[in-house]
Amino acid sequence: MKSFKWVLIVVFVFFLLATTLLLIREPVLDFIVGKIKIKVSEKYNAELIIAEADFSGIRDLVLKDISLVPENGDTLISIKRLQAKISISKLLRLRPGVRELLVDTGRIQLVRRTNSDNFSFLLKRKMFLHLILPSQSQRQDSMIALWGSLRK
Repeated sequence: MKSFKWVLIVVFVFFLLATTLLLIREPVLDFIVGKIKIKVSEKYNAELIIAEADFSGIRDLVLKDISLVPENGDTLISIKRLQAKISISKLLRLRPGVRELLVDTGRIQLVRRTNSDNFSFLLKRKMFLHLILPSQSQRQDSMIALWGSLRK
C-alpha cells in the first residue's frame, strides 16, 4: 500500500510539472524570440522580424512571416512559414536541437549596388581585408578563416 502511494505521488508530481511546462511555454517562447531580436539588432545592426511564433502540438515550433532587414538595406531573407521539429531527447538533456526544419516560401535576396549591399554585415570586415592580400598563402589562410567564421 505504501509503494502504491509513492507511485501515485510521483505520477501526480510529473503530471503537475508537465502541465506547468505546457502552460508557460508560450510566454517563454515570446521572451526568447524578443531576446534573439535584440541580439541580432545589436550584433549585426539589422532588424529581425518575426510576426508570429507558436507551438503546434508538443514538439513543433512554428514561426511565421520572418524577415531579416539590414539597417539602410534591402530585405535579405524573407520566409512565410518556418516549422522546426524539436528533438525531445535533446530537450530533456537541456541541449535543444532540431530534428527537422521545414521552410515554406523562403527567399534569400542578395543585393549589391555600387556603394552598398545587404549581406556584408554578416561577414567580418577583417576577413575581407585579408582576402585581398597579395600572397597566395595569406589568401588561402584567410579563406579558411572566413569559412570557419561562417560555420559558427
